[in-house]
Amino acid sequence: MFEEIVEGFVKGEKRALSKAISFVERFPDKAHLLISEISKKTGRNLISEDIYILGITGPPGIGKSTLVSQLLKRIKGGVILCDPSSVKVEGGAILGDRIRIHIESSSSEENGGKNGVFIRSIGTRGEKGGISVNTNDIINLYILFGFKNIIIETAGTGQTETEISKIADTVILVLSPESGDEIQFMKSGILEIADIIVLNKADRPMADRIYNEIRIALDTAHMVMSGIGKDIKWKPPIIKTIAKDGVGIDELMLAIEQHKDFLKNSNYILEKRKERVERDFVSGLTKKIFEVLENLQIYRKVRNEVLEGKKDPYSAIEEVYKFISQKMS
Repeated sequence: MFEEIVEGFVKGEKRALSKAISFVERFPDKAHLLISEISKKTGRNLISEDIYILGITGPPGIGKSTLVSQLLKRIKGGVILCDPSSVKVEGGAILGDRIRIHIESSSSEENGGKNGVFIRSIGTRGEKGGISVNTNDIINLYILFGFKNIIIETAGTGQTETEISKIADTVILVLSPESGDEIQFMKSGILEIADIIVLNKADRPMADRIYNEIRIALDTAHMVMSGIGKDIKWKPPIIKTIAKDGVGIDELMLAIEQHKDFLKNSNYILEKRKERVERDFVSGLTKKIFEVLENLQIYRKVRNEVLEGKKDPYSAIEEVYKFISQKMS
């Protein structure tokens, strides 16, 4: 079914990587079969501590894509750009900033992923959290292809996107002097989301004021967390940038390296990798179990009783659970 893709993938052909990503987008129910076969052939480990995943998130229109373009001049690897679309995006970007990433880095999948960078744009298709349902599968394909660094840019829905924190080792929250409303919204959870905060467009009016607001929010959150007995080992630095001119990027790279060292020294990267793989395992297994469950007569009978109002969902769950438990014992 996908022998040609696997063969090319093992040879390191980026065209095969592109086809593999298209496959998992088109046939999500069969994605595990392809990734499993590739994993067996490559022998690469999805839990390797050598892999580093960097997440870029924040409201729309603040220069996330320009920032990614600057980072790609210094970081090589696989890139996932999540577009806020309701349709699949297979290769190529649909937004102006995304197109600029392809041009400036000269590294899109269309030209074979030159300069050690491979870029893929994917649509969120209504998924919450600013990332696509296929994101984890594509990350696994990047790892199995041999990329050591992976960058994920979220769609930027204008809301706090916490899903990226479950995937990325380091999360960069990008804000701008126009982000006053977003900062008010994010204050309560800013420490939980961001490992590094970037104030982009720092040459604009109000930049110093917004910088101070962010710093105060961080200091307050730090005091609150400490007050309830939580040991905060990492406090997010605030980096001022003017991404379009490359200003502040060296300082940002230093902060990224410092956080990476912190994660490795604290053994957090390995923990995060195991958590992500475990989520993949549980999610995939749950889907397969439900496929079996749907074919059971007891499930169909009880489901119909719930839909007809003859039985409440909680009693129905208990009835199906008891039936399965008895069969397994």
